[in-house]
Amino acid sequence: MMLKRIIYGAVILLVIQLGLTAFLTGNHADDGAGASVSLFPELNSRKVSSINLTDSEKNSLHFAAAGNGWQLEKSPGVPVDAGKIKALLDTLSISNKGLAVATSEGSAERFKTGEQNYLYHMVAWNGTEKAADLYIGSVAGYQHSYVRENGSKAVYSLALNSVDFSAKPVDWLDKSCLKIDSKKVSGITVGGQELLKDKDAWSVSGNEPRTTDTARIEELLTALANLSPQDLVAQKDAAARFGDKAETRLTLTMDDGKNIVYSFVKKDDNYIVNSSSAKDLFMTVKAWQADKIVNFSLKPEEAAGSGAISDQNTLAE
Repeated sequence: MMLKRIIYGAVILLVIQLGLTAFLTGNHADDGAGASVSLFPELNSRKVSSINLTDSEKNSLHFAAAGNGWQLEKSPGVPVDAGKIKALLDTLSISNKGLAVATSEGSAERFKTGEQNYLYHMVAWNGTEKAADLYIGSVAGYQHSYVRENGSKAVYSLALNSVDFSAKPVDWLDKSCLKIDSKKVSGITVGGQELLKDKDAWSVSGNEPRTTDTARIEELLTALANLSPQDLVAQKDAAARFGDKAETRLTLTMDDGKNIVYSFVKKDDNYIVNSSSAKDLFMTVKAWQADKIVNFSLKPEEAAGSGAISDQNTLAE
């Protein structure tokens, strides 16, 4: 008899627990806080045509889809890292929001996801239809940030780095924009001298072509192939530095006949570089990356003709 009462009691307790679980799950499903529901299930790189990012200092960027990539509305010449935007949108589209961290009136302000008090504000459109409107706030933990959708009181903790929403152009710059395929370079013009490639060997052109140290040329090309910009420089600031005797110019001729002209000028401990492939774009590169380029010169015995080296401008002077 006692055993039956225990069994009945256990069954009743189980029914109560199941009912309570169903009740709570139903409530969360109603308010949109289900544990397996994505906050923006339709937000991915294939369905978004434009994005606006604003930070707490009111810096703002507007991206527009362009072909298979993206461009900045006010700075169309800046090569945008399309992979970075795709990763951000895809991460948002699959992020499970779980249970809301808070839903009270003051939650948005407390977690810096308010309409006036936020770290970053992101709005994405699919054509003229708004695909997402969210505020990114304080750090919620390792690689997590507090996020609130505009119009909702619920604040969530999502696996996002707030710095990935930066409203500064340099943070979206394609760092590979200066890179070249060194194997497709067939000619180099530097210091008034033209170097030509024949199979795997390099020589200095002229009335009496002279061979040169191929290993040194390969080092120069490797340095060019590995250039990685660190920051953007305003055109008016860069223009004041270019054109003086400290400028170094170098021209590459590619296998397809296209010429790429590089210009370098010293700025503090780094260099400003400009490439004809992005003529309106000026960027800084680290000195250790550019030294082998700006200090490159032919050896006297390699030069085709006398006095050729004296015409070369290098930043080492």
